[in-house]
Amino acid sequence: MTDDAGAETARAAAGENRLFYRNLAMDRPQLFAAIMGFNASANWESNTHGPGLNNHGAHGLLAQSNRAKGRLYARDDQGFWDFEEESRRMALLDAPTLNECILSWGAAFCAPLINKFILKKDIEILNQDIGRKHLDFARGKGRFNIGDISGIIQVEEPTVPPEKIRALILKYGMRAHGICAAAWPGPLQTIEARRIERHLPDLFLHMPRLALPPPAHLRAIWFTMKKILLKEVAPQWTPCFS
Repeated sequence: MTDDAGAETARAAAGENRLFYRNLAMDRPQLFAAIMGFNASANWESNTHGPGLNNHGAHGLLAQSNRAKGRLYARDDQGFWDFEEESRRMALLDAPTLNECILSWGAAFCAPLINKFILKKDIEILNQDIGRKHLDFARGKGRFNIGDISGIIQVEEPTVPPEKIRALILKYGMRAHGICAAAWPGPLQTIEARRIERHLPDLFLHMPRLALPPPAHLRAIWFTMKKILLKEVAPQWTPCFS
């Protein structure tokens, strides 16, 4: 391929990318705004953008920032833009929402261990360490949201004292996150790891390094995380997920 032909191909691809994001801004403004906020955070030191937080949505974000426009139209090498695969959109969540999703998923997964505690003093420790909301969720419908994933992840600890339940919740919640993230492109994995290390250090301590899982395992775990995220944790994020 000649230099002129290569340049023409690059220009055509850039045009397609610009058209794709313009269409996304028109058809799915919440998702577009989340993607823009995700990439803008590299320069604005902000990971708090979420759907509905900007009254003007994606159009407001573009109108307020020439840098945002430049990133959209120039498509430079910084950041990450390909969120067509749905599980990657977990990286778009603001830090508090991601933290809540991990805690909720982990509590539901650890329900068999949590349900063993019946003494008042143990329940008080659990309430203090993981919160009444997560405790009630685990003891109630949480496990039903996950279903049977024993062929993918199993509780390895037959019994633990109540003081260690929170650590297990984070361990298994981050393992589920890691199964999904293992299939992400390397640049997105790097961005997500840095974000968690900076904003959610408790989660980062439990961040696993996992081999690429079978596609069926990824689909099953992502289905459960998405269900808990949108049904229990943050339904306002629903427009960002198909």
